[in-house]
Amino acid sequence: MSYIINYFHPKIETNIETIPEIDIEQIKMNNVSLNKIAFLKNIKLEKKNILNMLTKSTSFSKFNMRTFAESYEKSNVIDQNADYSVDNIQGIIDVLFPPGKNIILNKQNYIILRTTWNRKYKLQTSYKRENTDNIFDITIHIDFKKGDTYTLKDKLDISCEDRYTRIEEDIRELFKRKKVKKDIPIPVAQPVKGGRKRSRKKNTYKKGRRTKRKGKRSKKHITSRKTRQSRQKRK
Repeated sequence: MSYIINYFHPKIETNIETIPEIDIEQIKMNNVSLNKIAFLKNIKLEKKNILNMLTKSTSFSKFNMRTFAESYEKSNVIDQNADYSVDNIQGIIDVLFPPGKNIILNKQNYIILRTTWNRKYKLQTSYKRENTDNIFDITIHIDFKKGDTYTLKDKLDISCEDRYTRIEEDIRELFKRKKVKKDIPIPVAQPVKGGRKRSRKKNTYKKGRRTKRKGKRSKKHITSRKTRQSRQKRK
């Protein structure tokens, strides 16, 4: 086989204080436990493929994944280096826990408003592997509302909360400070020894010609005027 089948083991956290965590055994699909959910690594699962498996009695089992992979391999080339794990897990979660789905917990009716996860999966080391199978732990957070229906206001509250959370994360990332390494010696400036002393030369400025001010007459013009007046008196 040129494809890889793995499992993920979900752990569900809720927004309800009285029910902080849900045992996955309480949520069953077609009377089949969802304790271990098989997913493909090298083949992309479309939504129609996931919905088709959901209608079967064995749902997301290794048998159904193998059957799909073998039929896919007949007409497609599978890239062994491709990794669609995150997208396939996300697609299965969206189908299993869609918004608007009703779930009974502690004999109370609840409706799903939102399902999120951090898109990270951790290899389960305590599990004894069978052949080449791996089981990964993932944590899913589900926001519930008590009752059978939800309103448009509930959707808006959830979207506003998501937007506020994203803004908080962006601000936290923007103002994240880098850790300063301790015990770093501070450089001290020392006087420079040797070298010639430079003498400063005084700047000498040449006196330029003064421009004549408008409205004042020169001395030559005044003396010529006085000689004219004296000649007129003699006549």
